[in-house]
Amino acid sequence: MELKFKFFDVENVEKMQEILDMSPEYSQEAEKLPNYLHWVRLQLGEARAYVAKTDVMVKKVEAELYQRYRAAAEQIGQKVTEKMLEAKIRTDENYIKAKLQLIQAREYEEKVEALYQALLTKAQILSSLMKAMYGN
Repeated sequence: MELKFKFFDVENVEKMQEILDMSPEYSQEAEKLPNYLHWVRLQLGEARAYVAKTDVMVKKVEAELYQRYRAAAEQIGQKVTEKMLEAKIRTDENYIKAKLQLIQAREYEEKVEALYQALLTKAQILSSLMKAMYGN
């Protein structure tokens, strides 16, 4: 496939070295990258598990509040509607705290995912640069 835009001639190793001003730090960085990827991948797995556990906690709090508010309303003879129960649950402090914790867990997961993707991109770039400089 022919490229429409070819800003850098990656086949010209000397030109690439000149443009990128490659230093020994790149090879040292490339050596560290697999470890970084390993650790951030473990951290991502942990973040995903934390989101799942927090989601279970939110559902548990929601179910407990549903039962409590339903029983309380029935005990005083009040007509119980799903909308009424939902409104009570959504404004309950315990539910709000659990939901905020889930939001924080998801935010953390997204940050770790972004870091992981950035490191993968960096690894691909460094790999391409190393191949251009030193060959296969």
